[in-house]
Amino acid sequence: MAKLICNSKEFTYFIEPRIRNNVATMTKKSKNKVESRCQKCNQKKELDAAHKHGSSRKEIIKMVLTNYETDDDLYEIEDLQKVIDEINNAHYPIKDHFIFLCKTCHREYDSWTKNLNDDEIPHKLSQNKSSNKNTQIIKSEKLSSTKISTNANSKEILCENETNSWKYKIGWTSQKNRKNIEELISKIESTFACYPLAFKSWYYHKRKDNNKQFSGIICHKNSSLMCFRVEPQSFDIEDSRIISGKRWFFSEGKEKRIEIIPENYDLIMQCLEYAFSVSY
Repeated sequence: MAKLICNSKEFTYFIEPRIRNNVATMTKKSKNKVESRCQKCNQKKELDAAHKHGSSRKEIIKMVLTNYETDDDLYEIEDLQKVIDEINNAHYPIKDHFIFLCKTCHREYDSWTKNLNDDEIPHKLSQNKSSNKNTQIIKSEKLSSTKISTNANSKEILCENETNSWKYKIGWTSQKNRKNIEELISKIESTFACYPLAFKSWYYHKRKDNNKQFSGIICHKNSSLMCFRVEPQSFDIEDSRIISGKRWFFSEGKEKRIEIIPENYDLIMQCLEYAFSVSY
């Protein structure tokens, strides 16, 4: 049983390389399942296992080490392998902590996180020391009360680099398309107990009670699409305006799309009511 007394820099230097190797091994099977197709640009390339925002390797390590802190930035570890196992286990389930991206999309994804303030990261790691020191991943409570919209006075969870932001994208679209999107967003956020996340061409909505995503907007210059979650065995809304598109926000077979135009608002809201109900 290896014992260790160290500060965070020493732990990073001596132990983190091993954690990095462990992560590569534990994500290999999940990476293979996406068949080398980037989960952002959808192109077939060599993929990286990118930690999702708010649950980076360093953040997970820091959370676990909190249980072993004896002084300011000093840790006393009686069983090093036990701590390494705890850090490995904190990376599960894989789908909650990783997204598989090509190197270009990985750099772009990480650049967004670097430009966010700590209280703006969509979800953060937290450790509850009073509950038998169990490792827990929780959503930031601040997020459920944060509203994102396209008006100038709103606080947005997005990259400060304007070319990477939803604000930039929505400003670049045609006036008619922008008006349609803004009207629909207003309807959604006044109807459902949800909160939004915005990044580049996408505007997501998640349930407040369980943080499950039930819809997502894809914005183009002159048109836009509302994507929503379905369960194939129970979805029975039949309308020629509903499109069965490729997987983007949701897993294969569980995503439908509708063009965002005023004459489709009622159908969209009907479908979103269904999508909200099956997102649990």
